[in-house]
Amino acid sequence: MAIKLATHELSAVNDSPFRNLLISNFETIEQAFGEVDLRTLLAYADNVSHSAVKNSDFLTGSVDPWVPNTAYSNLKVFELNHEHWLGISSTKTGPSTGAFTTLKMTDDTQHLAGLMQNIAFKIRCDAGGTFELHAIYHAENGGVLAEQSLKEIQVTPWRATQVQVANMAPVNATDAVTMDMVIRSTSDAPVNFAITNFRLTELPAQIDDDLLDRFGDYQNTIKNSNFWNGTTGPWQPNTDNSQLSITKLNGKSWLQISDATGDVSTGAYMSLPSVQSDNHIMAVPQDISLQIRCDAGGIFEIHTLAKDADGKVVEEHTHPFTVQPWRLSEQTCLVPGTTNATASKEVSMDVVVRSLESKPVSFAITDIHMAEHATTEPTQDNLLQNASLSDDTAFPFTPNTDHSKLNVTDYNGRRWLQVSSDSDGSPSIGINYVIDYDQQEKLGLIHLRNFNQKFAFSINDLVGHDYLVEALDQAGDGSWINLRTLQRISITPFVNHRITVTVPQVSDTNVARTIIVVRCVQNTNTSFMLTDFVWNDEVQPAPDDGKALIVPPKIPMVEGHETRVFLDNIFQNGDYYKAEKMIMPGTADAIYAGAYHVTPTAASTNNTQYVQYYRGQYPALMAPLNFVKVPANAGSGKNVKVMLLGESTTEMAGLVNGFYDLTDADVLHVTGIGTRGTAPRLHEGRSGWTTENYMHDATALNITNSFYNPTSKLFDFAYYIGNNKLEKPDYVLIDMGINDSWQEVPLKTTLANYKFMIDSIHWLDPNIKIIIGLTNLPEKFKNMWDFNFGLKDKILNLINALITTYGNRESEGYFLNPIYLNVDPYWDMQYEERVISPDGKQKELVGTNGVHPSDAGFKRCADVLYATLKYAVSL
Repeated sequence: MAIKLATHELSAVNDSPFRNLLISNFETIEQAFGEVDLRTLLAYADNVSHSAVKNSDFLTGSVDPWVPNTAYSNLKVFELNHEHWLGISSTKTGPSTGAFTTLKMTDDTQHLAGLMQNIAFKIRCDAGGTFELHAIYHAENGGVLAEQSLKEIQVTPWRATQVQVANMAPVNATDAVTMDMVIRSTSDAPVNFAITNFRLTELPAQIDDDLLDRFGDYQNTIKNSNFWNGTTGPWQPNTDNSQLSITKLNGKSWLQISDATGDVSTGAYMSLPSVQSDNHIMAVPQDISLQIRCDAGGIFEIHTLAKDADGKVVEEHTHPFTVQPWRLSEQTCLVPGTTNATASKEVSMDVVVRSLESKPVSFAITDIHMAEHATTEPTQDNLLQNASLSDDTAFPFTPNTDHSKLNVTDYNGRRWLQVSSDSDGSPSIGINYVIDYDQQEKLGLIHLRNFNQKFAFSINDLVGHDYLVEALDQAGDGSWINLRTLQRISITPFVNHRITVTVPQVSDTNVARTIIVVRCVQNTNTSFMLTDFVWNDEVQPAPDDGKALIVPPKIPMVEGHETRVFLDNIFQNGDYYKAEKMIMPGTADAIYAGAYHVTPTAASTNNTQYVQYYRGQYPALMAPLNFVKVPANAGSGKNVKVMLLGESTTEMAGLVNGFYDLTDADVLHVTGIGTRGTAPRLHEGRSGWTTENYMHDATALNITNSFYNPTSKLFDFAYYIGNNKLEKPDYVLIDMGINDSWQEVPLKTTLANYKFMIDSIHWLDPNIKIIIGLTNLPEKFKNMWDFNFGLKDKILNLINALITTYGNRESEGYFLNPIYLNVDPYWDMQYEERVISPDGKQKELVGTNGVHPSDAGFKRCADVLYATLKYAVSL
């Protein structure tokens, strides 16, 4: 058999690595597959494992079927780390570098139209950066019908990044003839990057049943489990009056099940045939899961019926559950192996999902999955003996009262500790679990006293009661010391609840033992079940210190003007000045006074430097500083109108005069627009104001809001221009954030206010460019730092959100103005020397303001605004 397979079948396989693997291991294959025809395996591999994109790993050395995305993009194949890569490069600026391949939507072998696709590939870029996976759908005449941005990818320098786009649903698949898969850089600057192992796959609607059954369901034993093909098969109505249809909701396809009469329960079922060779559906426990929703809510069940060849029910199991109105419910049940599975090889199984209500019910199901139950060994970290009740005893649990009875029972494929009452329900019943600290310490388990413990279990009852988990601390003589209520639980009937309780450590050395009690609150004649017990030290997750490096995607630097990046200013939840290791490899000579300094010359080009933060011996965080050189003659001969809108840092003369001093001496001519300041150096800065003041207040802090429309009672840029008879600006700088952060304006509110103000500006003229100021941070002198505790990280949160929202959008007219990078948190702020000792001999430098830079610091702010405007005008 093996010789026949090797000689007659493998010669037709084109995938040489796959063929060689099969030939070299054919004995193992034959043993695993029994007598399965290898053609089944090969067909299965061709239809499922292989990508719709040919030459996906570039082993042929050819770039085909990929072509350049732009006229300046170049493609070549190279080998790195034993893999073949498609290298994509460009020597020109704009448009972005990339490549694409075209797929036929109508090709049956690619089955792209209307079906969910999975895309996976690897990408690397030595410089790092942001890339985009994009799909473009074309009509027969080549026209673009639709576009889809599938994923934005952040690539770390020198690291291969695995990208996965799961369940991509093609848009406009009905009319589209071809689909272009595009991978491209989002930067207009030249970028070199590479991709490999680019695969686009989907699971066929039909797979060889024999192969599927033998190998434990490649994806799912149940076909058409998410109804994307628009048909209800293989499901059938459970009653004569049950009706099945397909509906779409929240991006998913659902099997809608309805009933107009309600005389019997509504439902649907499907039949699974036995597998002749091993009856694995019957003989091995199965996990069934699904999603279900019912607007009216109610009680439902998953019901399985094992049948013989004559249709007689051999064995059945039920899993009832409750669905809350308007709430998606995810249900999982375990179907035990059928004891009679081997009696007849013609046994089949019906899987039924039905309502248990007697009235008419409409509900829907999707994502139905059935697979062999994966059995696992009990966790090695579980300190509870007999946690799985495998020895059929209730040990180590004991009854909580004389009338509580404990026994072990099987239910739904698992062992449960059943707790019941032999009386009228008084007192309430429960279980005890005793922790004897002296005994445990003799065993070396001192952590039971010295650490918080985690106690977890599953609980179920058929009526629904309230339960308490309590800890009773006792002395050595059995007297009570303390009774602690750890948790109260409310049970929904028929629903398994997983409970996790923290048992706090016991610091009182008089406590000799703690009794953990799980008991029913109600004094009723009840019965409940417990299983899956876990007792262990409570695992505290490693502290998330929240450290991050906050940098903009681009840092403009004008030829002849110094640009600085103070490392502490990009360090969120960290302090560069407190011996935390941050370095920029290869730039030691350019780092001094806590900052990286660079002054571009005429010969300088764009360049990227990397900041690394170390935890211990290894770098934990890395961020690129992408410097964009702006020529000194950028904007030569142009006249632009600029409005400066913001808070006190915009109003103060230091920034206004510093900015206009630079532009007055520049080849770019700038005219200020505004109602405040002294002409021609006008602005719209207002000290102490937040974005909320600009949005809603006619006046605040005795300052008039020129943007306030008394009719709409909101910020209105068109009203402002018309009412004040001003010219429209070409650029508007919005520099806010210190007051919003200081006055606890929620971040979402600040961002919403930014958007509203920008939208208002664009309602007047969508061509007005927006410069987003990333404001300076508070000073670091200890007296002011203590006063402003936490303000730096609040402002950095806003800066990061603004970078995320408006970064890399220069083509849309948005530019980031990274003021915070360039301001020394010590020596660019306001400070003085003060006497601190009675004899007048001891002195120290102290901050005198907190958030406002000195005159020198404001000039540094102006430097960044000047560079950003020059950069914007140069594009």
